[in-house]
Amino acid sequence: AVVIMDALRLDIAQRSVERLGQTAELHAVAATLPTTTPFGMTALLPISGAPIGVGASSSTVQLFTDDTDSLEEREGRKTHLRLLLESRGDSVAFMEVEDLLQGGVVPADRFIVAFTYALDDRGHSKANTASLPEEAIKLPARLALAVERLQASGVARVDLVTDHGFLWLNPDDADALGTPTVPQVQVTKRAPRYAILADGSAAPELMHLPLPFDPSVQLGFPRGIRTLGKAAWYAHGGVSLQEAVIPHVVSRAAAEVRRVRA
Repeated sequence: AVVIMDALRLDIAQRSVERLGQTAELHAVAATLPTTTPFGMTALLPISGAPIGVGASSSTVQLFTDDTDSLEEREGRKTHLRLLLESRGDSVAFMEVEDLLQGGVVPADRFIVAFTYALDDRGHSKANTASLPEEAIKLPARLALAVERLQASGVARVDLVTDHGFLWLNPDDADALGTPTVPQVQVTKRAPRYAILADGSAAPELMHLPLPFDPSVQLGFPRGIRTLGKAAWYAHGGVSLQEAVIPHVVSRAAAEVRRVRA
């Protein structure tokens, strides 16, 4: 089984590992740039070296392969994974971590993928952003319980993965550092913590790095915790350690529980 948590920081995952004990191990890995959901979630797919097409405008980003044209959306990624596993004679079932925590039945398919977007949704919500620290404090216990319930159903190995981490800071402190000057003509897309640069863009106030899916596309990142617009309490997309160094937790059941499959 794979538990996919949107916006899980390394320090929060460490708390889950401590709760799971000796059955779990924590690995620190590098997130895919930019550290946003469409790119990070696509990187988690078993894309098997297939080329990922990238299209961007000032308002949208598109990610696609030859057989799936909407990898930037969750349903497109699920379709890609399901078709790939079915081509190998395997089956996959999708469920929500919240349903698992409420006692939902674990499907009998060979692979289980459980999603939770609770923390990232809280961070991006103008109404609920202030409650993000409280949610983050509760999260390690909830993730550990989700893993334990999967293993109790007979899942021998559970991988807990994420797409990116996040920054949580006083926006006044970030704004006080200044905003890099990048003319709109030099960017194809501008986000708070990164920009997709136009061809031949100089953008000297930004760090330039290639887009991993397509190295011909150049990304620009503000240094440190600065943003390309007015800062917010919650942010991701950049290259800080909190955003770009993410956890991969592997938990193996201490004792085998035989799963009954249809």
